[in-house]
Amino acid sequence: MNNVEFAVFGIIEKIDGGIPLVLKKGNFQGGEKWKLPGGRPVKRDDSKREALKRKVFKKIKIVVIPGEVIFKKAIFKEKIVGHDFIVMKADYSYGEPIAMKNEIKKVELFSREEIESMIENGEILGNHAAALGKFFG
Repeated sequence: MNNVEFAVFGIIEKIDGGIPLVLKKGNFQGGEKWKLPGGRPVKRDDSKREALKRKVFKKIKIVVIPGEVIFKKAIFKEKIVGHDFIVMKADYSYGEPIAMKNEIKKVELFSREEIESMIENGEILGNHAAALGKFFG
């Protein structure tokens, strides 16, 4: 893809034990925060779906089948190029979720109730929490 001005993340369903979230090694204001797996594409990614598949596998070693976009928001930050924040549903295909990248401290599976509590307690990054809230309805 020539235009890589987006980041894509997945809410991964159909995996025993819950929805995987990753804890990135902390450089967030307010300490460590959980987030959805995913990230920015590279130029060789042909689509948002391909980018999500590659990023999830690269970061937590599971294969997913991306589905529909369920959340999209334009992000504009001072000194950072603006981009779209996109969250897609994705079905789990196979693999054991483990943290594969140095920037990922750990990956864990959480139930809906646990995630809702984490959102309430501010333990999940803002846009990721908003996407999860919309997903749960």
